[in-house]
Amino acid sequence: MNVSSVNQVLDTLSLHTVLLLFAAVVSITPAAAAANKDRPPNVIVFFSDDQGYDDVSFQGNDEIPTPHIDAIAREGVICTDGYVTAHYCVPSRAGLLTGRHQARFGFEISGWNKNMGMPVEEKTIADGLSAKGYATIAIGKW
Repeated sequence: MNVSSVNQVLDTLSLHTVLLLFAAVVSITPAAAAANKDRPPNVIVFFSDDQGYDDVSFQGNDEIPTPHIDAIAREGVICTDGYVTAHYCVPSRAGLLTGRHQARFGFEISGWNKNMGMPVEEKTIADGLSAKGYATIAIGKW
């Protein structure tokens, strides 16, 4: 097995791991248990640049009201631990969307180039969810 084959296996496993994690998290929620068994549970991922742990009111912030986010938090799953593999948002976003370490497709560099973006051929969590019948949308930055 050559390096390219190993990387391809790791890339596939990484995306499958991310999809499995999301499926496991949403399947244990009370809302998912009460939902119609023929309908898959809703999946919403918030990815916020430079947001502190307590910048939302459901985490104790009484200066910034976030009632809609609070309602989603009450009815779903709150993930309280987060880790990033880079010191700025672009590689973190690429890693979350693909389930791969960003260095595998050129996002390990610093700086910004407006012509640079994630390669179109990269498979994302949205691709995996679409294949399972989900309607997906991305709002905001790519």
